[in-house]
Amino acid sequence: MRYIIPLILSLSCQETDKKPVQNTNSIQPSESASLTSSWEVRFTDNTLRAPYESSVGWQNYYNREYKQALPLFNGEALARLHLELSALNRQALLMHSYSVKYAYSEYKQETDGSEVAYFQGVAACFLGEYEEAKSFLSQDLKNPDLVARAAQWKTWLDGDKTTFPILNNFFFSDAGASAKSLPKWEQTSHYSLPSAGNNTMELSEGTALWLHAKWHE
Repeated sequence: MRYIIPLILSLSCQETDKKPVQNTNSIQPSESASLTSSWEVRFTDNTLRAPYESSVGWQNYYNREYKQALPLFNGEALARLHLELSALNRQALLMHSYSVKYAYSEYKQETDGSEVAYFQGVAACFLGEYEEAKSFLSQDLKNPDLVARAAQWKTWLDGDKTTFPILNNFFFSDAGASAKSLPKWEQTSHYSLPSAGNNTMELSEGTALWLHAKWHE
């Protein structure tokens, strides 16, 4: 079954009466020719590194200046750069999801507003905790934007979840973007929501990270 992000598989130890199999294979040292042909050894040669070190595109990539590097790459190098950007967005999404999960459960504050249930629901979607996601997203949300976005997620949760969700109006637009130019980030803080004591909370939409990751794929 295909889900939004790969699930983390946990293996439980089981008791068994079988004795462990002894590994009789000895580790053989690597052949000298194999070592010398590895890129780590080959690129100690200044002449081999020179085309990369003199390339502005590779200099930008090395400094992780992706926006400047993209226009200067082509072919397989460009494809690999997009895969790396997708992986970075997915990793950021995973961090975001776990941060939301723990910030509003174990470390929940009395001043947190009721609207945090939406963000808990979205985080649960990406962590594969679908029953929890349904529970959070079904709570009584007041903000009309959150209600509309929660409805899109609940439509996906009510299905078989074998295809990716169809999501609209989640702070992502690829207008003007191309293989050599990045989609623009609309903003990093997407919501300003009320909390206890006439205060406000600045919150971001994790779904935007996933949409950026999918675009790069």
